[in-house]
Formats: sequence, structure tokens, C-alpha cells
Amino acid sequence: MRAFLARRLPEPVKRALRPAYYLALRSFRRARGFARRKRREHRRAWAKLRRGIRITMRERKVRVRSKRVAKANREMAAPATAGGRRARRREEAGSRRGVARRLDAEQRRLSAEVERLRRRLRVVMEKSADPHEAWLEQRLAVAGSRQHRDLAYFPGGAQNPYLRLLYSRCIEAGFDPRPLARYEHLDRLPNDGVFHLHWTRVFQAGAESEEKAGGQSRAYLQRIEDFLERGGTLVWSVHEALPHDCDYPELEIETRTRLGELATAVHVLHESTRGEVAGLYPLDPAKVLVVEHPLYSGVYPDYVTRSAARRMLGVADDEV
Repeated sequence: MRAFLARRLPEPVKRALRPAYYLALRSFRRARGFARRKRREHRRAWAKLRRGIRITMRERKVRVRSKRVAKANREMAAPATAGGRRARRREEAGSRRGVARRLDAEQRRLSAEVERLRRRLRVVMEKSADPHEAWLEQRLAVAGSRQHRDLAYFPGGAQNPYLRLLYSRCIEAGFDPRPLARYEHLDRLPNDGVFHLHWTRVFQAGAESEEKAGGQSRAYLQRIEDFLERGGTLVWSVHEALPHDCDYPELEIETRTRLGELATAVHVLHESTRGEVAGLYPLDPAKVLVVEHPLYSGVYPDYVTRSAARRMLGVADDEV
């Protein structure tokens, strides 16, 4: 504005307009300051109103809660009145309905969980089933019969079909094979029974020190010795020279040395096993019985053809 007045207007006109210009400028500044003050006052008023609303709502909640507590106290203090009895019955009925609803919901949840576990168990049983062996049917057919000699093996399990394949023809040989769910069940085996021990890793399982591992191993061996004193027979299968990731190999060697002395027969899966264990613990050659690991043919699904397998492995038809 000043530049405009300085450039375009004559000097007499400038002198005449200058008071009006400064008057308008002061008025504008006053109006701007007034607007700013009013905005600040409005913000403070809204903040005060919001705080008042929050305080009012909080006080209202406190009053409502106090009224409810006072009402409950009056009902408990005067249960003999008709109104008190009706209120008490309504409260108890509501509590029972709430408990019933919670119990129904929990029952539905547990039923769904049981059904899920049943489906999972069926899948596991289907995967672990052996369609080419009727071992379970044979086991049930001779249950309770004393024409077959009891044969218990430990550890047992259905994850690896090796055990099912190994014992699939025992019924024909006059033995009744069964897994031991717990090692302590060895005491239940008849005096003329056969105990077949497989993996000895369980002897040191869970031991936090060599002393505890030694105590566990001695307890296992003592139970075997008690079984042999009753007239039982021990067969030991050597699956590896030492268990994988063995924490206390020297203690394991002592245990295996004693097992070799106690066993009537020592089963190995290959001729090379004798040489592998020769530098660790002795095996009586007269006790060693070689029965190689069976093939898993027919146990697992076989859906790959010969030509497809050769293509996947990169083997030509005339190479092998």
C-alpha cells in the first residue's frame, strides 16, 4: 500500500490519504487481535465443558454403582420381605442361567476338542497301519492263550514300522509279542517270558548329571537282573555302536558291556556291527545273531513309477 501511494499518487493526495490509511491499519490489527482472543476463549470454554461432562459422567457412574450396592445390601439385610425374596430368586435364577450357559459352552468346546483328537488319531492310525501284515489280528487271536510264549519288547512305538515288520511272524514261531508301555512293567512278564531290549538311550533320558545317569542305568540293569533270576530270557538288539548324541559315552559303554554279559542272544543288523563295537565293548561271538534290517516294501505308499523315478534322479534308462 505504501509503495502504491508512493508511486502513483501526487504528493498532495498522499498527504490527504495517509491518516486514513493508518487508521484502517490500526482497525485491522485490533480486529485480528480480537478474533484471536475469542478463539482462545472458545477453546478454553470447550475444554472446560468436556472436563465437566467427564466429571459428571464419572459421578453418575459412581452414584449408580452406589445405588446398586445399597440395594443389594438392603436385600441381603431384609431377605424376609416379599420384595427381597423375589429379588433374591431373580438373582439366583440369573446366576444359574449364567452358569448353565458357561457349562454348555465349555461342553461344546470339549466335544469339539475330543472330535478333533479322534480325527487326528484316525489319521495317525491310518498312516501307521500296515496293510500287508495282520499282526494285530494275530495278536488278538492268541490273547490269553498259553500255547505261545510271551515276548515283550522295549521301547515300543508305532511311528517306525520296523518293529511291526520284525515281530510280524512271531506268532507262527510260537511267541506272543507285545510292547512294554513302561519299563517297570517288566515285573509283570511271566517267569518264562522273553524280554527284547532295543534302544538303550532311554537309560540316560532326562539325567542332568553323570551321577544321575549312572543311577538310572544301574536301576534299569537291576530290573533286568531280577527278571533273569526269575527264569526269564534277555535278547538285546544293537542298532548302533553308541546312541546318537550320547552325553556320557563311558557310562554307556559300561552299560552295554553288562548287557552283553546278561543277554542270551545279541541281535545285530549287519556283519559290520561286530567290527564297529569291537573297540568299545566285547560281544560274545556265540551269542551274536545277524538279522538284517527288513525292506519297507509295501509299508509306505508307492505311487512313483520306475521311469518317473529315473527322471527325477537324472538316471538314464540304460545306466543302471
